[in-house]
Amino acid sequence: GWGFLNRYVITFNWSQRTFTLVANQSAQSDEPLVSFGFSPFIQKDTSSQKSYWTIGSIIEGSPAHQAGLKLGERIVSINGNEMAAVTNSCDLYSPTSRIYQEMNANTLRMELMGKNGKRLIQLTKAPILPK
Repeated sequence: GWGFLNRYVITFNWSQRTFTLVANQSAQSDEPLVSFGFSPFIQKDTSSQKSYWTIGSIIEGSPAHQAGLKLGERIVSINGNEMAAVTNSCDLYSPTSRIYQEMNANTLRMELMGKNGKRLIQLTKAPILPK
């Protein structure tokens, strides 16, 4: 889930679409941070004027980084479920939405669309930050 973020101070670099997590000593837990290591981002397709889920940030050394995810790649499907155009930007945080449910699974099979066409990847959550 996304609850791990309260354990860190987050610094965003919007121009490079990166973020840095620094441990918040007052909110530490004994649980390791287990994640795929990427965050979805909503991006508008200028030709269709529709918005889609894309790869918005990647944590270096994470399963997403090791699998070669690229910023801006469109998420076509997750675990066989098509990720249609975004109609509600709050879906990422709504427990009833498809993307929220898929991002909370332990394994993702994703179809991505990038500059070189479509490709399939599989990710398994792993510890990505020290306690």
